Amino acid sequence: MIHEHRRLVPTMIAIIIGVAFAASTLMLMDSVKAFTLRTQAAAVGDATAVVTSKNASKPIAPATVNTIATISGITTVEQTRDVSLQRTDNGRANYVNGHLLPAHPRLIKGRAPLKPNEVAVNQTTADNNAGIGARITVNALSRDNAKPVTLTVVGVLNPDARTTTNPTSAEIYLPATSLGLISGRPGADTVYVNSDRPAQQVVQDVSKVVGTTATVRTADDERTHQAEQASQGFTVMTAFMGAFAVIALAVAAMVIVNTFTILVAQRTRALALARCIGATRKQVRRSVLGEALVAGLIGSAIGTALGIGVTQLMLMGLKAAGSPIDTSISITVRSCIIPILVGVVVTALAALRPALRATKVAPVAALQPVIEPPTRRIGRIRIVLGALLFGVGTALVIIAATGDMTTKNAVMCGTGGGFISFAGVLVLAPVLIGSLSRAIGSARFGGVPGELAVENIQRNPRATTASALLIGVTLIATVATGAATGRASIDTMMNGHFPVDATVSAQGPLDAATIHDVEKSDGVSRVATVTTIPGIVEAGGDATKVDIQSVSATFRDVVRDDSAVQGLDDNHAVGALPGVDDGSTITITVGRKKTNLTLVRHGEDGQGLIVTQKVGATLAPHAKPTQVQVRYKDGTDQSTVTQTLSRSISTHPGVTVASTADQKAQLDKVIGIMLGMVVGLLVISVIIAMVGVANTLGLSVVERTREIGLLRALGLTRRQVQSMFGMEALILSGISAIVGIALGIGYGIAGSHALYGPLMAVQTSVPWLQMLIIAVIAMLSGWLASVIPGRRGATIKPAVALAEE
Repeated sequence: MIHEHRRLVPTMIAIIIGVAFAASTLMLMDSVKAFTLRTQAAAVGDATAVVTSKNASKPIAPATVNTIATISGITTVEQTRDVSLQRTDNGRANYVNGHLLPAHPRLIKGRAPLKPNEVAVNQTTADNNAGIGARITVNALSRDNAKPVTLTVVGVLNPDARTTTNPTSAEIYLPATSLGLISGRPGADTVYVNSDRPAQQVVQDVSKVVGTTATVRTADDERTHQAEQASQGFTVMTAFMGAFAVIALAVAAMVIVNTFTILVAQRTRALALARCIGATRKQVRRSVLGEALVAGLIGSAIGTALGIGVTQLMLMGLKAAGSPIDTSISITVRSCIIPILVGVVVTALAALRPALRATKVAPVAALQPVIEPPTRRIGRIRIVLGALLFGVGTALVIIAATGDMTTKNAVMCGTGGGFISFAGVLVLAPVLIGSLSRAIGSARFGGVPGELAVENIQRNPRATTASALLIGVTLIATVATGAATGRASIDTMMNGHFPVDATVSAQGPLDAATIHDVEKSDGVSRVATVTTIPGIVEAGGDATKVDIQSVSATFRDVVRDDSAVQGLDDNHAVGALPGVDDGSTITITVGRKKTNLTLVRHGEDGQGLIVTQKVGATLAPHAKPTQVQVRYKDGTDQSTVTQTLSRSISTHPGVTVASTADQKAQLDKVIGIMLGMVVGLLVISVIIAMVGVANTLGLSVVERTREIGLLRALGLTRRQVQSMFGMEALILSGISAIVGIALGIGYGIAGSHALYGPLMAVQTSVPWLQMLIIAVIAMLSGWLASVIPGRRGATIKPAVALAEE
């Protein structure tokens, strides 16, 4: 058999792709983990001990840090702090990370900040209109009604590992006093302690000072702790990526089964002759398995080497996309040996069944000519087992989608049910292929080649090609449907929480000029003013302080979610109050003015009440708008519109724009990236399945050599022979696409309900255009895979084929 090396090419391709995927998964995770650990180790540096606050909202007090510094034997202490800030000087609400100025700042230009109103920035922030001499305005996100602070940029620095969240994120650096005033909570998150004393003694002395407010570890213990924390995240990532590697290897196994079935079918006479001259069944089995092991070993070695190159390309791609990760690839013995072992084992297991089949051929019978391949019947046990698996699995999926359970339990139940259900589909695949191919045959499309293609499928509906392709198509359709449903559901939820595209606001009232500039900004469709009036609401004898939001008449045209204003008129207020039911009468008091309204309950308690502009004018005649709610024109680039709007209001001091449309667009982008990544990973299994298509048709050529010769003798042309194989591939891939897309839509919808149902209202959405593209690509790929077998079949000469014994 080893002389039929060309027949091993499909096995080699399948194993190379599958193993390369597995190897690159391990190597990528190892590389990312190694980079993370290097970064964390660099942060610990030469410290003797590390002190970490147990509560992020309660930093280590400056007095405690000073006391630590006075402990005998401690030479230096360095404190770090990370505070989430909001920058509002450029007309937009941008997020920046505020850090304590490093003890030894690595300045690129300028100097370190010395005064309370001075600041240093990293290069990313400097590139965003914050170079030396610029004035930026920031305030702490954690402080309600905090007054913004204006700072002057005096330096641009290159942060070290201790004082950076992400080298590509916006970061500023302040003296301890300044950062404490802005955040409202002076102190440090982490203190790095250097000493010439033994680390354990330093830990004991420092622990006495900090008590139960912080954790003290030696440098080695801190590195171990950080490695354990990082490993938890990497375990999840590795499992996620590993799942796709398992899928690819499972599909590769199907292709290998086909390959060795072809080899056994083609070499039946040679094997039988070997049996006749003394070869035992055991020797025949060893021959087939030995060839599988050699092919698996070579393919796995090549696949592992290819995985190294793929990993390097992925790291370079991540770096080019702005990731802080370096391009140093981490290659370990584990990441090289495991893929090779897996590839060899998968190949050997996949070849076991064909090897056993080869030993069951009677020598004398095998030497007799086979007129045509036997029709393989589908047993009742297969039908009953498949139906049972599909029924039980589908029931579990439905329970997960509609039952009242936690997200974790729903996902576990749905995932388990999905696997069981799909296993039933794979068992029933021959039945589905046979039934659907009969339906296609009744249409009599494609002429004689089409009829012959359908007839051949009917003779052997167990071909694993359709099953292999079915796996890839189903998973891609599932992911696409789940992503579309997730997009629609999240968009609906965000429209409910943030019903407008952008909000323009200031610390005080907005003047008419500002409102005019907002309204005339490019890309803005409609605007509505909101006047916030502090008031007291009485209902059922209880009085509550509430912000009354008086909205202009155009507010209905601005909101994306109509439920936010449904029922709003001069006699009704929209909102939610603790313990107050829908339809209750409430009394709103502002100063000496009162009015009675009916409550239309909407939203969550404590988010204020919405009233009409007429009601607001009655309660506070002299109040001026405090916000402008904005709706963008449909079809515009929301980020561009927000930037234009920011420039339009930049001449009005203290006025900023916060865009929820940007948040929605960013979230949609993240979903799109994840979808693209997952689909890209699944496409690998489809590629392997295409190798299986070519293999199945190759088997068909081998088994039907005499038949093809007879058909050619009866007048079938070479073009018609090629068409026959092309039609067979199109039918197989078409059936896989139809069944896979139908299953994928069902699994995607059910999975979305299980995943999102406990968190939000699920809005089912099926991306029909994407489904059509999936079907077209699957069928086109199948046809392309038929080209080589079709040409091989077309070259069979009638006389030679009919002369075979």
